[in-house]
Amino acid sequence: MERVLIVGIDTVVGANLAAQLAHKFHVTGLSTGEEIAIEGCETATANIADAQSARQAIALYRPDQILLAQAAGDSSWHHTSVAEIQQAASATLAWIEATRTSGKRLTLISSDGVFTGPWMFHTESCDSFCPASEAQTLRTLEKAALKDSANSLVVRTHPYGWSPQLAGGWIDEMLAALEADQAPIFDCVAHSTPILATDLADVLGSAWNAGLTGIYHIAGAERTNPHRFACALARVFDLAPPQAIWLAPTELAPTGFARGECSLHTRSIRRALGIGLPMLIEGLERLRGQHDEGFDRRFGRSRRFAASKVA
Repeated sequence: MERVLIVGIDTVVGANLAAQLAHKFHVTGLSTGEEIAIEGCETATANIADAQSARQAIALYRPDQILLAQAAGDSSWHHTSVAEIQQAASATLAWIEATRTSGKRLTLISSDGVFTGPWMFHTESCDSFCPASEAQTLRTLEKAALKDSANSLVVRTHPYGWSPQLAGGWIDEMLAALEADQAPIFDCVAHSTPILATDLADVLGSAWNAGLTGIYHIAGAERTNPHRFACALARVFDLAPPQAIWLAPTELAPTGFARGECSLHTRSIRRALGIGLPMLIEGLERLRGQHDEGFDRRFGRSRRFAASKVA
């Protein structure tokens, strides 16, 4: 069985990819912060920040494929701080260097937040890059990964899913706020193409089997904004939708990381694999199914949200 080392299982995408890929691969997951246990996976905690230490870890775990999920491990709408992204990126660069010298195959998870408007559905060759420092940091990682293009796959995406952290994550917090009827006013300007992290895992597995390298966009088939996303999430979980407010048309383009038009065009991956990608409601219904079946308990954490029926 092929061995996959996932660095960053304390992130949403890292944990969900590990849990889903464990059905087909021998998965070892490294947490860079809080200790995480994932059913079906070997897990360990390792705060590796230099290439030499990363090379030692690679020699220890002997993976065929290394997946780096630290720097873009959650929805870009979650707005991770600049300092956190930069710290994760520094460690990711060390892993990229170590992976290249070891000759292993590399997959880097990047973000749709590298883009901004005015265009919708950015292709892999689009150069409408966001000038924010977070986006520039992620672009630096992409370029470093692609130096060894024959062994590297860079995936721009917008993942969402259950958090492995005991404190919860973006989805957990949103559902708790909706259930308590205390949801904030969600942004309706930013647009992306979110994909459930376990759906992303299935596409990644197919991409590895096909030997794909280079940059690919793997995202959902539907463009949406945080407010519409929250409304759809509430509907699927039988909760009251968040409050809507009237906004005047904007005169200036939105600025900041993931604050504008970040939707991704996925034609390249669909053609390469001969697949379709999920609509928003399809992913959210699978998220609800995961909740009902206790999927998030695979992360060694107790379930904090219990969906209630809203009249």
